[in-house]
Amino acid sequence: MTVVQVQLHPEMTIAELSQSVHSVFPFLKIECFTAPHDAFEGSQARFMVKDHNTPLSKLNPGIEAGMLEIRPDITVRNFEADLESRFGLNVQVFRKSHQIWLATSVTDHLTLAEQNRKGETAEHPDEMTDEPLDYREQD
Repeated sequence: MTVVQVQLHPEMTIAELSQSVHSVFPFLKIECFTAPHDAFEGSQARFMVKDHNTPLSKLNPGIEAGMLEIRPDITVRNFEADLESRFGLNVQVFRKSHQIWLATSVTDHLTLAEQNRKGETAEHPDEMTDEPLDYREQD
């Protein structure tokens, strides 16, 4: 996979940001939250921004335009931390597992490419491995 560069700007919506990730990694999506979360922990559902038409400037009024690199070799934790430190955005990566989306909190140490492969494998149960599952109740 190649590195994709996305120009983030204050008027960009959550949907546009999420689509930029999903277009590279079809078994991953990101959600934005109004509060941060720690490494290897999930974000609380009550802080999820449900309106994906929300501009990024509403989440961080001081956000400045900048280039985001979506690299297959970056870990989920570092990707989330980069969005927080550079753009002031609290995001959580989710991986598709059959018909649901799981927060990748338990496996934040995996790269985006590895997470995407896990999601793709979940679509084909006969290829499943014995790796630990991500699970978190949404509170």
